[in-house]
Amino acid sequence: MKIIITENQYNIIKENISLKEKLLNVVKEYGFNTGIIITRSADKLKELAFNNDPMEFLSIYNDLKFVQSKESSDWVFFSNKKDEKFIFYSVSKNIAYIDYIKIWSILEDEFNLSYIETEDLTQKWLSTTYGLTGVKTAQIT
Repeated sequence: MKIIITENQYNIIKENISLKEKLLNVVKEYGFNTGIIITRSADKLKELAFNNDPMEFLSIYNDLKFVQSKESSDWVFFSNKKDEKFIFYSVSKNIAYIDYIKIWSILEDEFNLSYIETEDLTQKWLSTTYGLTGVKTAQIT
């Protein structure tokens, strides 16, 4: 079966992809709440930018860089290009403390995950994305 897409349909698809990319960049650069302001609804933002999938939300942080703490060799920070820290990782304890405001609360409050579901999801994400197998996760404020 052959599907033919009209030029108008193509432009709509292209605009929607562009809108999604723009929303992802807004959330990544300025935070989830700024995305809510733009879309006027957390539900609309979750649908348009993340397909209502919390793992897609986490994936905007797949490019964090590792920064070794200058004070202690036990601590590694996961930071963005602006050197904002999102994850604080204790090597000896194999625990990753996830920033509550920027990540953890979004998963719980906006994606309606329980604490345990958020733990499980962030552990899976850190394992598959950053190779931190067997890591435990917790929130940090």
